[in-house]
Amino acid sequence: MRPSSGRSTSNTVPLSETEALRRRRNPCSTTSVLPVTTRCVRSQRATPSTATTAARASRTAPAAAAAAHGARKHAAPASASTSARRSGRASAIPWRCASSSGASTPASFCFREGIPREMGGTARRAATATLVAVAIVVAALALWKLRLVIALLFLGFVIASAMRPSVEWLNRRARVPRSVGVVVHYLGFLAAIALFLYLIVPVAITQIDHAIGHVPTSTSELHRAAVHSHGIRHEILSALDKRLRQLPSGTSLLHPAVTVTKTLFEILVGIVFMFAVGAYWIFERDGAIALVQSLVPRKHRRVTRDTWLLIDKKLGAFVRGEFLLVVIVATLLSFAFWLDGEPYWLLIGSGSGIVELVPVVGPLAAGVVAIGVGLTAGWTVALGAGIAVLALRQLEDYVIAPRVMGHAVGLSPLVVLVSVVAVGYLLGAVYVLIAIPIAAIAATLVDVVVRRRDPAEEEAPTVLFAGTGEAKR
Repeated sequence: MRPSSGRSTSNTVPLSETEALRRRRNPCSTTSVLPVTTRCVRSQRATPSTATTAARASRTAPAAAAAAHGARKHAAPASASTSARRSGRASAIPWRCASSSGASTPASFCFREGIPREMGGTARRAATATLVAVAIVVAALALWKLRLVIALLFLGFVIASAMRPSVEWLNRRARVPRSVGVVVHYLGFLAAIALFLYLIVPVAITQIDHAIGHVPTSTSELHRAAVHSHGIRHEILSALDKRLRQLPSGTSLLHPAVTVTKTLFEILVGIVFMFAVGAYWIFERDGAIALVQSLVPRKHRRVTRDTWLLIDKKLGAFVRGEFLLVVIVATLLSFAFWLDGEPYWLLIGSGSGIVELVPVVGPLAAGVVAIGVGLTAGWTVALGAGIAVLALRQLEDYVIAPRVMGHAVGLSPLVVLVSVVAVGYLLGAVYVLIAIPIAAIAATLVDVVVRRRDPAEEEAPTVLFAGTGEAKR
């Protein structure tokens, strides 16, 4: 037999106004909670005694159920009518209905199965953390595979930062379009390389021919010349003779030739890609800055822009200063080696200037080579070469570099050395060229983010060209 709905008011005992007010203020009494609690808890078990208990409770305590509307609002099943809740009365729902409504809730499921409520959240957090870790690993592997492309992109950005002040100067003073200014820079760069080769290559060929002497035209002549020679000539001819004896013959030469051709083609494509990125970045940088600014809070946008411009100025000044140092060091060392009587003075001097692009390690290697070649002509020549290299190094550190570069990147020699060695060890010798720019970017970000310095107050050197006033916009 189903219990009554609790809506009937024929057996309701009138309450005094004070008693009704007291029960409305304190509805959670033992009499009002027990029927609901018994019906909700035992409905999960679906035992026959539930119907008897629910029916008895609805018959014996209709007044208490009507008064305890606050407790029934939280504990009664969701099928109670809205009008009953507003009038302060709660319906006595049969145990079957209570069981069907309660069994579908997550709380009743956790109670019935004995599963902790927090387990679902823990599982979701663990799954999210796992997915994030896997995504990070996949991204790291992809970046490692694309490290050469990323390095070429970065070098293109550095080249653009070096060209931008002069391109802006031509556009502002001579009304030269930016695209034409970029082409003029690239043509000037090619003309400088052609002039260097025109001046250096003939003299270098003469010195190489003098070092080797009469070049043998056959393998037997090369072997005899290597046996009867001495000094650097003996070393070069012996190496050539050994290499020629190890060369494969016939069709086996096809694969090495294809490999060399492929490598040269990849190098050419990489160089073209790098300069193309530099040209496009001249026009795309401002758009990239605006995009990054839109992704940060409004209060950090000025600092973000000033930091970007400061890094751009530092990298540009560093590249322009490095090329100036290459020219100055190559000229001074070649002249000093010529005065000292150093053999192959032009080759060694020019090479010493070029290896200035490799910080710390390059000048050290150039000095060792100069002293070693000088020993073939006598210890006095080697001593003079060592003194020339050491004197130029001091002149570069204390006079040339401060005036030309003005501490463009603001890094100590120890940081430069560690950066070069670390990048060379992790990525390879080719990536040493980007070691100092990476360290400069990291140092600038540390100053702005960690040390809370204002990038607008930092003074970056303007090698050859003054700033374009971008930081004031």
